[in-house]
Amino acid sequence: MSGKLRLNGATSGYIELQAADTANNATLTIPNDGFGGGGKVLQVVQTVKTDAVSESVSANTWEDITGMSASITPATGSKVLVNFNIQTGLDGGIYNMKTQLLRGSTAICIGDARGSSRKRVTTQVWSTYTHGSYNWWNQSMQFLDTSPSGDGSTAITYKLQWTDSYSRTLYLNRSAQDSDTHYYATAVSQITLTEIGA
Repeated sequence: MSGKLRLNGATSGYIELQAADTANNATLTIPNDGFGGGGKVLQVVQTVKTDAVSESVSANTWEDITGMSASITPATGSKVLVNFNIQTGLDGGIYNMKTQLLRGSTAICIGDARGSSRKRVTTQVWSTYTHGSYNWWNQSMQFLDTSPSGDGSTAITYKLQWTDSYSRTLYLNRSAQDSDTHYYATAVSQITLTEIGA
């Protein structure tokens, strides 16, 4: 015997399996979902927000960003790839907007604790522009959540929160200064969840 197993394609080509010259009586078991089941994309969930939002926040108090959440039901052992991209604006003086990503009520993808006053955040915008109210900033992150603890039946919600060092109004998909002229626009923000099989 040649020690080869050839599987011919329906129209052309083939896949060939070849045993070693001296085989060790090993058994190859092909899983039900074929080779390479791990790492497959199993599902994708996305929230897209196209309208403009303005929200008042208290100094150093985390508040949910309206509409910036998405829920997914991952299988046991799966990972969740989180991708978000938000367009943000701030009003007045010194800008110190911070965001954090949460799984349920737990902040994830944040920096280490350093000292007693620094906040642990996912992203931050820091600016002292005199005319900063006319500007806006893109904040984005891609993060692989390796331990979402899915069970295949319970939905897990990921969301974004924001705050500032001062009590002020924060803006999504628009700048603080805004009027119906060609100088201003309305942007789009999104959060996307991708389940990666174990």
